[in-house]
Amino acid sequence: MIKKRENSINYQDLGKKINYYRIKKGITQQELSDLIDVVPSNISHIERGTNHVSLPTLVKIAEVLEVSLDQLLCESVAEAKPIRQNVIAELLSDCSQAELESITEILVSVKKAIRK
Repeated sequence: MIKKRENSINYQDLGKKINYYRIKKGITQQELSDLIDVVPSNISHIERGTNHVSLPTLVKIAEVLEVSLDQLLCESVAEAKPIRQNVIAELLSDCSQAELESITEILVSVKKAIRK
């Protein structure tokens, strides 16, 4: 007998990632909805995690935002470490030396606290 797997997609996290990449790309919910041919309120619901996005719609969103599905579904991907490392590298890429030093100190403290 085949066991049914629980739905492992966290739609709120997925929505936050879509929102992050949409804003980073500099497009509005209206513009995204026009580009993927859905009603604007659907984008709002997707970004809040109140609607479950279909796979075809998710693929369209990823294409418009120029991100991989792995980047959007990071929580659902078993080997997400390289993806997270790329996101962190991207976040740090435009930091000044002083910002990098501050962030490094913070990360060292956070890592120690998590491991306790």
